[in-house]
Amino acid sequence: MISFAQFFAGFAFFLVGLKMFSTNLNQLTSLRFRKWITQFTPNNFIAAVWGVLLSILTAGNTYLTPFVCAGFQTVNALSLRRSIHMINWSRVGSCFYIYLAGFDIQIFILFLIGVAGTSFALSKPKRFSALMASVFALGLVLFGIQEIKDSTKIMVAFDWFNTIVAFANTHASVAFLAGLIFKIIAQSFFGALVVVLGLLDTNIFGIQQALLFMYGVYLGEAVLKALYLPILKDAFKQAVCMLPIYYGIAFLLGIGDYIAESYFDLPLLGYWAMKLSSSSKEFLAHVNFALHLLTALLITAFARPVESFLKSLASEGPGEHIRPVDIPSDVLDDPVITMEMISKEEMRLVRYLPAYHENLRSGKALIDDSMQEYLHDNLSRNFATIRSIYADLLHRGSYHSTISALILSSIERQNLLVNLENNLFDFSQTITSLQKASVDDPDLRMRFLNFVEALDVILLSLLDLMDDPDPFRIEVIDALTREREDLLKEVRDHFSERLSMDQRVRLIRLINLFESSIWIMKRLAVLYAHRMQLASGLEEGS
Repeated sequence: MISFAQFFAGFAFFLVGLKMFSTNLNQLTSLRFRKWITQFTPNNFIAAVWGVLLSILTAGNTYLTPFVCAGFQTVNALSLRRSIHMINWSRVGSCFYIYLAGFDIQIFILFLIGVAGTSFALSKPKRFSALMASVFALGLVLFGIQEIKDSTKIMVAFDWFNTIVAFANTHASVAFLAGLIFKIIAQSFFGALVVVLGLLDTNIFGIQQALLFMYGVYLGEAVLKALYLPILKDAFKQAVCMLPIYYGIAFLLGIGDYIAESYFDLPLLGYWAMKLSSSSKEFLAHVNFALHLLTALLITAFARPVESFLKSLASEGPGEHIRPVDIPSDVLDDPVITMEMISKEEMRLVRYLPAYHENLRSGKALIDDSMQEYLHDNLSRNFATIRSIYADLLHRGSYHSTISALILSSIERQNLLVNLENNLFDFSQTITSLQKASVDDPDLRMRFLNFVEALDVILLSLLDLMDDPDPFRIEVIDALTREREDLLKEVRDHFSERLSMDQRVRLIRLINLFESSIWIMKRLAVLYAHRMQLASGLEEGS
């Protein structure tokens, strides 16, 4: 019973340590490491090198590298092709820990936990506390591995266990199924391979059974990651999809090599790995590394079709996908920089607003209603992200009165932009419904587009103001909004005579949306005039 307790305790130490290690190291290196990757990834080869290093730094974590790459993709800091190479070669880097698990480093592990744990607990030296926490977590990972290996040695003494081993040796498929099931239950690729190393070390598994167990783990990894794909979107779906592709290929290569050597006596991977090995653990580590390397080389050679396939996964929705807002949490301590970044993100988002009018003008909105809905959903989601950032900024502490006024002004601007976007979406939906109801009157359908053109002129002037705040642009918006009264008078005098009662109700709603949109844009112009005064006051105060 004690051997089972030791095995489960060791596996628990391993999983907890692995999670702590990835979390602490991510906190320690995230900003600096990401800047390095962004600045120094000029080609695919360097991207592959970064992938190997990132995998070693994160203890071979299968999720972290794809998610880091997806984050870079969403902010256009990394192309899909380079993301493929980084994820691809990160799996080769993870083999380092399989070799490490094969060495007898028990004394080193205890010293590592002792020194790093003491330093972490006392927070001295303070500047290295995050690093010591990562080293301590790595010590727990290695300690868990050692416990797993020790517990499997004890199991050999039990008769019932030898019976299971004899059955596994007779039926080779048992080892394969055991690897597949163990990977799915444990959900740790590295942990599953560590277990098979422990079983191999105690002669519980022969080399053939260990290979089949490992190939079962490969297949389990591919299946498990494929099951996550439906809940992911866009860049994250593309990045994680690399894992089932990678381990699906590795599984096929491994099984192919096993069949060729077992049934046809061909000297392939197993033959050469045995030549280079002094122990069964080393043999398994060599085969694992060779399969990872061959898989990485194959994907590198066929990177273009892989890229085309991954691009097809992200082609969701009938319109252009809008990149998510991404403002690092580190900059929130500086409200001025944060507001500048938010302003740039808002400017990026509002540049999509004329697309509502363009879809109406071109007739695309009539053909496909979902285009406007897709645009609205994307913009709403991004504006909600900005709203949460403002909420976080407000709770950071007290600010100088001028900065507080700027923050409140920015929040008001954001609320106005959200209302404007909602208005433009409702406006486009109402125009579309009126055009569909007036299918027998082409002249009337075209007249509805007068609303679109009138609103579009003011919207484009507003974008000019937001892009380059200037008193003259504010005066232009004020003049344009005053001229809209003639259009509304024409509508009330002539349009209503040619509409049914239901269409008149929609027309009234259209006029209300038109007028409220103009009011919002006038209010935004006034707000920008006020912000220009606040900004000049902040410069004088500094």
